[in-house]
Amino acid sequence: MSQPIDSFAELAASYCTLIERHGDYTAQEFIARVREVLPQLYYYALRLPDMETTDQELDHNINHDEWSATCCSLRRKFGINDHYWEIYEPLKLEHDDPVAGSLSDDLADIWRDLRPGVTRWSDSSDTMQKQIIWEWRFSFHQHWSNHAVDALRVINWITKCYGVRDAQNDA
Repeated sequence: MSQPIDSFAELAASYCTLIERHGDYTAQEFIARVREVLPQLYYYALRLPDMETTDQELDHNINHDEWSATCCSLRRKFGINDHYWEIYEPLKLEHDDPVAGSLSDDLADIWRDLRPGVTRWSDSSDTMQKQIIWEWRFSFHQHWSNHAVDALRVINWITKCYGVRDAQNDA
């Protein structure tokens, strides 16, 4: 495989591990780590080649309960830093009411889109790896790219403007 694909697969695995082991970090450490890996993941996702689907079945092994548990745990980690406001369609000319977003939802959704391919990547055939690349690219363009941009914007505000507030001190 090519360098952008290998780099993406490695970063996707690092991202998934970071999300799954977020309890090992303070809120400040975790946000700093996400702030480093997420832009790189986005960059390499843009460089994934356009492939045709092989129509092989990739088991999407993260059920709603597992996703929800991860999201809730992240929400507790972020505390009052979790929720934010945004304009859903920023290019819409008519005034649009702001909608609430959630940093924990953003990061958990990216994780849910990446984890099935990460799990299968190293022991897959070339055909399955092509399917994984197709799914990673498709889910990036159709779903998690927006979550990544929203999360980075919020993380930037948290770190540059407010500093990370410790959720345990806000309880």
